[in-house]
Amino acid sequence: MTAARPDSPLEASERPPLRALVVEPHAETRARIVGLVAAIGDIDLELEIEIDEAGDGTTALASWSERRHRLVITEVVLEGTSGLGL
Repeated sequence: MTAARPDSPLEASERPPLRALVVEPHAETRARIVGLVAAIGDIDLELEIEIDEAGDGTTALASWSERRHRLVITEVVLEGTSGLGL
């Protein structure tokens, strides 16, 4: 029996999903960005991506506070908390 090396990569099923947050006030633009991020998951079948969306800074900050996204794509100028404030 061989012991697993502590520095060995995790199997795809053991990896937590990548949590992404897309913050854009214009729904059509936001949908396009979400589609592009989702396409990354389609290209790398071992990468599961969970995408949340927000249309303003206040909603985005509440979402990030709850889920702690590893990737945030944001517009700089937003209502509520600015993109830089996020």
